[in-house]
Order: sequence, then structure tokens, then C-alpha cells
Amino acid sequence: MTACFLLWVPFLHAQEIPISVQGVVRNTDGSVFPTGNYSLKFRIYSTASGGTAIWTEEQSDIRIEGGVYSALLGKVSPLGNIQFGQTLYLGVSVDGGTELSPRALFTAAPAARYALRSPGSVPSGMVVAYAGPLTQVPDGWLPCDGRALKSTDFPTLFDRIGTTYGNGSSGMGAGGGTNFNVPDLRYEFIRGLDRGRGVDSDRVAGSFQGYATGKPRIPFTATLNQAGGHTHQRIFLNATGSGTSYGSRPYDYRWGFQAFHCGCFTGVFINTLGIQYNVATQSAGAHSHPTISINVWDWEETRPVNTAVHYFIKY
Repeated sequence: MTACFLLWVPFLHAQEIPISVQGVVRNTDGSVFPTGNYSLKFRIYSTASGGTAIWTEEQSDIRIEGGVYSALLGKVSPLGNIQFGQTLYLGVSVDGGTELSPRALFTAAPAARYALRSPGSVPSGMVVAYAGPLTQVPDGWLPCDGRALKSTDFPTLFDRIGTTYGNGSSGMGAGGGTNFNVPDLRYEFIRGLDRGRGVDSDRVAGSFQGYATGKPRIPFTATLNQAGGHTHQRIFLNATGSGTSYGSRPYDYRWGFQAFHCGCFTGVFINTLGIQYNVATQSAGAHSHPTISINVWDWEETRPVNTAVHYFIKY
């Protein structure tokens, strides 16, 4: 018997849902296979001929009519962790007979190609935050830790990001033919590219930006610390405004003078002899007071509140 297949293969979701497959079965002389219900055994290989199947499933009561059959692969045996991004082939045998020849190459039908660009798909190169541990890396994803990779091992990812994040000469696993890196997003925030908006100019995709602290745009006030103990000398002027002297006068005054902080006190005092004097405090001169700083720490960065998660990139 020979076979002709039409495969619809949803690569992105093959591990979660069955794969729809349709084929035409003919006899070796080219005649249409008799109509009826048959048991079909499906095998997936990584080679066009020979080799060992990486997945096998058998389904009974599949209707073949006019030589055409339809089936859903994965109904009986889960497809598991098959990576459909590689070249794969499907082999089919009917009622325990010899496997049909040739094996069918898995290719994307138009609907599947459209699904790769649909909102529900996850394209290679997409970065997401992952709340789980590194011991449970999701299938098809890599940690964004700057690791070096080979483009031959991850051709689709290399086609998307190229050497934007490094040429593979450094980083985890570098050497042995590594020629590109995934982004290193450990301890970093992601920022949207400016693209001409004028807020964060002169940036390109994948560029790193270091620490910076901008001038506050909202006015704020600071509280002065206590002034500290200090005094001002008294200035004595007679009623006519002459005879200036500082400190104590050589008279027996019956009052006391008060020193004032950070200001100037003026007043009129009359001693026991009835002589009037004008009194003021001397200017303190230029000086400063420290502000109160509360809970000031030597932090290495300015940051908002945040939660640490892992970033992963789809390959």
C-alpha cells in the first residue's frame, strides 16, 4: 500500500491538544483502498526511513472511505515533549500491515502558518515573567540570563534576535561554536523603547541603561534641625546713638539682658539713674543649620516597590 497525506500541524500547541491529520490510502497498483473501518497505527520519526519511532499510537475503528481517512493524533498516547520545530515524519500502517510508503513529512498547513501569527500564539523571541522556580522551566522557554547558544540549535530564536544581546563569545556556556546570547534580564526592569517619543532618546533595542536619579518634579520641604546653643553680644547705644560698646557697661545696672537666637532684639531700657539707652543684639554673621535626615541609607539604586520573578524567552 502507498499513502498520500495532508497534515494540519499546530506546532505551538501540539503538546496540549491532538494533531489533526488526514491521508489517502491506496493499494500498490494505485487503486483506492476499500471502504470500511480499520485499525491504524501511527508512528512519528525523526528520519525519512529506518530509525526508531519517537512516538507510537494505535487507534481502532477509523473510517476509510474512498481511500481517505481522518484522525487526531494524541487521542490515545499523549504527544508528550515532542519538539515539532525539528524535521519529523509520520508513518502509518493499516490493520497491523506493513507501514505505508513513503513516510509523510510534517509541514505547516496555511492555517497553522496563520496560527503562528495569531494573538493566541507565542512567537519565538517573546519575553515573559515567570513566577515558578528555575527547576520547572516551561517547555520551549529559556531563562533570560545572558547564556550563549548555537544558532544551529535554536535557529528560529537566532532568526528573531540575532546578535543583539551578544555574539556568543561570553556568558554562561560560551564556547564550542556558540554564536549568540539571550538577553540578560537578571535584576533588571524592562523599559519600552522610546522610538522617537523624546522621553528616553538615543536608545536602540537591547541597549543597557545604568543608574540615574532625576531632579524631583514635585516641590518638597525640609525641616531644620535644632539651632544649637549659641549667643549674640549686646550692643549698647546712648540716647543720642553714640558711645557704642559691647559686652558689659561699667555701671551697676539693675536689669539683665537676654541673648536671642537667630534674630535681632531691640528695645529701650532706663537704668536707676534715669539715663536712657537703646539696646540691641549684635548680628550673628553668616552661619547655617543642618536639616533633619530621617532613615537615610546608602542604597545603590533608586527603585519603586517590586517583586522578583524570572524572565524567560521563547525559542
